[in-house]
Amino acid sequence: MNEKGRGLQIRYMEIGITDNDNDRFDLDTLDFEYVSRFSFGCNWRGDISMGLRVADFNNAADEDYADAVGPVLGVSLIGEMTDNLNVYARVRQSFLYGGETDDSEPNDMFPLSEMGFGLEYARCMNSGSEMFVRSGVEAILIESANGDSVDISPVGFAFGVGLRR
Repeated sequence: MNEKGRGLQIRYMEIGITDNDNDRFDLDTLDFEYVSRFSFGCNWRGDISMGLRVADFNNAADEDYADAVGPVLGVSLIGEMTDNLNVYARVRQSFLYGGETDDSEPNDMFPLSEMGFGLEYARCMNSGSEMFVRSGVEAILIESANGDSVDISPVGFAFGVGLRR
């Protein structure tokens, strides 16, 4: 992040879930983004980000997408509660384009929506950076790429660690 509040970020997310029928759902995303920081009132700050997402996705419905690619947009807000304790909220949207790994279907576009909120503990470091640990609730909606499949919407507990400047 530079002195004007602009920078680059790389984000990685991995989700793996097994349901009661031993069906597996896996999602891995890697985002490369441009970020711009802003202030909102006295106690809120936030980031707007945009960039490129690469994802691998497979589920029990035999939809396997390797190297699906598309744009990603995000907004996050952080509200200060005490010197080190904050609340956070974030929303992200991507539109991924890719084909199934077995080439049985043509390439499709499918949206992936994310929303999360929770608490964050942040601590300033000597280098001027801020390290944070956050915990909260995250929800993801993956809309079906082909009309005969069901949308997937896992909701669960999330844990994150990061470094920001």
